[in-house]
Amino acid sequence: MTKRLLVAGLLTAGLVLACADGAGPPLDDQRLQPVASADMFRPIKWQPAEGPVRFTVADGMPVGESQGAGDYAVFASPGIPVPPLDTYEASVWIEEGKGNSLSIDYIDQGSSKPYVKFTVQTGTMIELPDGEPLQKGDSVLITATVDTVAMAVRFGPAGLQFAGPNPPQLMMWYSGANGDLNGDGVVDETDDEIERKHLGMWYQEVEGADWERIKAKHSPNEDWLSAKVRHFSGFAIAY
Repeated sequence: MTKRLLVAGLLTAGLVLACADGAGPPLDDQRLQPVASADMFRPIKWQPAEGPVRFTVADGMPVGESQGAGDYAVFASPGIPVPPLDTYEASVWIEEGKGNSLSIDYIDQGSSKPYVKFTVQTGTMIELPDGEPLQKGDSVLITATVDTVAMAVRFGPAGLQFAGPNPPQLMMWYSGANGDLNGDGVVDETDDEIERKHLGMWYQEVEGADWERIKAKHSPNEDWLSAKVRHFSGFAIAY
């Protein structure tokens, strides 16, 4: 199987830089911040039951050396007594015309629970950031960078597009907020109203741009939102 040398080369160079420091990048570098003009954008924040939030790669591969137990590689916030990866990213190769998925779980009280699942359907047509269609047999490396404070994730390479009748599906779970959707430390009727009336999935085309709400399916009973993805950028659960 051949690969797009230009795209793969650029991504590889970026990953080498990201992994050069064994301590990993500062947490601030991993956050997807709303811009000041996006007054109505209020992202849901992580409210782990114990300690800082931790994540595992369920499908796909962690960026950097795999350090973990069993089938899971763990990437964690500083201070967690598990070996952290070099960066808060996971990736997967997607071949033109073939399906694949990338899943990231979070750890809550010793159990892994779903957080992000990105699924590329068989037959999905992929266009590179320069607009050139990916050819049969070629692949592109898709990378997801998770936010350790807000429930947000950024996909790369930026500008990658998906065409055809079956675009990829992105699912995001917000159960890691433990019911406290407005982050005030209390789970009450205000959180219920946010979930029933205001919660949604938001999209940021490029870093620094406004966040915009997009059409998404919502399952309050299972704490997830799902949307079709046509273009790579940032996505967040917010109200």
